[in-house]
Amino acid sequence: MNIKKYIHIVLSTMVILLYIVLFIGHEYIFSNDLHEKQINKYSIEQINKEDLKIHFINVGQADCILIEKGYNSMIIDAGNDEDSNLVFRYLKRQNIDKFDYVIGTHAHQDHIGGLDDVINSYDIDNVIFPKQVHKTNVYKSFIKAVNAKGIQLHSPNVGETFKFGKATFEIMAPNSIKYEKSNDYSIVIKLTYGDNTFLFAGDAEYVSEYEMLDNELDITADLIKIGHHGGSTSTSKDFINKVNPKYAVVTSVSNKHGYPSYKIISRLRNMGIEIYRTSEYGNIVVASDGRNITFYTNNN
Repeated sequence: MNIKKYIHIVLSTMVILLYIVLFIGHEYIFSNDLHEKQINKYSIEQINKEDLKIHFINVGQADCILIEKGYNSMIIDAGNDEDSNLVFRYLKRQNIDKFDYVIGTHAHQDHIGGLDDVINSYDIDNVIFPKQVHKTNVYKSFIKAVNAKGIQLHSPNVGETFKFGKATFEIMAPNSIKYEKSNDYSIVIKLTYGDNTFLFAGDAEYVSEYEMLDNELDITADLIKIGHHGGSTSTSKDFINKVNPKYAVVTSVSNKHGYPSYKIISRLRNMGIEIYRTSEYGNIVVASDGRNITFYTNNN
């Protein structure tokens, strides 16, 4: 075999191996995370009415989380503006007619884009939002809706606790007044119902995560809504080790722009955390009786 032919074979082999690592590996990382787990097809009637229900509504690369406990309802973010019809259809199916709390985690469109429509369309008791000002039309529409309802916007302090039926939630972030990145203004809450705890991280990135760690806040939780759609600038190793969850929910679409990040998915897997992604299962509902946590999906 001459040297040119040998080099050609070696280079061809390397190209094939690189293809396998980049593309087949990608499919492995983002293949069925739940192949080892039990996830139930559901109808609402199957979930005990006394249970706490957390709905991770599939709005693509955005956040919209509905939480119910008895007659109490809360919504955390509402996706992009164009997601409003989808969100309204979902809320209608759950027979939602009012909200005890509307929480906008921060001013980005993929979180508060649909909140103005929610506020305009439902009876609202409280609106919670960080001390953040933005120049976008989305932010202006959100503030306009709040003012039109005559609601006093509440910017909470860390450690502040709110009652939610038989559950409670506590503010974990933001811990500072000003940040360089908009994501670090994200309100992070810890919801407690009986023995079960849930951490909703918004888009909080490393700066906010380490503030929570440095301030020695109790961020341990059974379930975490992963920050910033599983992006590589959130879910630091120290932070997720402290949270020490059994379950993680990722609200994103699988794409080539780093959401969710291979590194973050691998980090969660290596810790033995069960991963549930809206990109794979559509709408995900978590039910808690205060002791046990059950996952349901209808892919609808």
